[in-house]
Amino acid sequence: MSSTAFHHLAQRLGKRDTSAAAAMLAMAEAGDADAQNKAGELSLRGMAGPVDLEQARRWIAKAAEQGQPDALRTAAYFTAAGIGCAPDPAKALAMLQALAATDRFVAVQLAFLDHLQCEATLATAERRLISADPHIELILGLFSAAECRYLQLLAQPWLEPAMIYATTGKGMRDPHRDSDNMVIAPMTEDLVIQAINRTIAAASGTQATWGEPLHILRYAPGQQYRPHHDAHAFGPIEQRRIATALLYLNDAYEGGETHFPELGITVRGGVGDLLIFHNLDADNMPDMRMIHAGLPITSGEKWLATRWIRGADYFPR
Repeated sequence: MSSTAFHHLAQRLGKRDTSAAAAMLAMAEAGDADAQNKAGELSLRGMAGPVDLEQARRWIAKAAEQGQPDALRTAAYFTAAGIGCAPDPAKALAMLQALAATDRFVAVQLAFLDHLQCEATLATAERRLISADPHIELILGLFSAAECRYLQLLAQPWLEPAMIYATTGKGMRDPHRDSDNMVIAPMTEDLVIQAINRTIAAASGTQATWGEPLHILRYAPGQQYRPHHDAHAFGPIEQRRIATALLYLNDAYEGGETHFPELGITVRGGVGDLLIFHNLDADNMPDMRMIHAGLPITSGEKWLATRWIRGADYFPR
């Protein structure tokens, strides 16, 4: 059971208290398994120094050796994805199979793996070109309804209002979007999510390692994503978002279309459809024609999965 001291430090980290990271690392060094698991996240995210994938893996391995449940799963996910090591999907699967008898989350994941269709579906899915220049494309039915539902069920307990944070650590609602969201970070990126991310990469002609963590978004009536651009223009060229992939997870809503005001194009995808559009021009600068919005929901709930794709590995390797 996690200690009171660990929970206190975790709360401070959640509030962007920069001094808490060093204290969490000290607790991890002292042998606390929960702190070791958290230290793996700090190393992965660069919250206690530079991003260090090998160090992240070492911390997770230490926590897993003590039987920390989250670390046991994460060790398998890192092994499959090649985070801090060479990718070894077969070994990762064996690690999860060993956990399935006592870990219901792993058992559900393994049962669902047998029903995954997306990677096979890519070869036959209909691709509808909406705009050649700039590139906007809708791939119909790439993901099954069950795969879409898996993402919704995984995200639902962890949804929280979309926030942005000042350098002081103070949070506020994102002025551009008022959805609820959840980020599936590598610590929780199970083998189903990894297959979904590989499919998105193959569909977009990119590498899976270029993608940012998958975001799950839920919009209630009146909520929207106001006009914006995805490029991240102020970063290094190789870290700009070259493309955006939007996966429509449901269709039981009205409104909520994806709208490109500069182009006069409006798109509404069905369940399992993947919308891909390019964000940069030939000079790797933001193509301002790609300003887009998620229009307000008028009834029901809209669920989306979003993956922003960069021009190089998201995590330095």
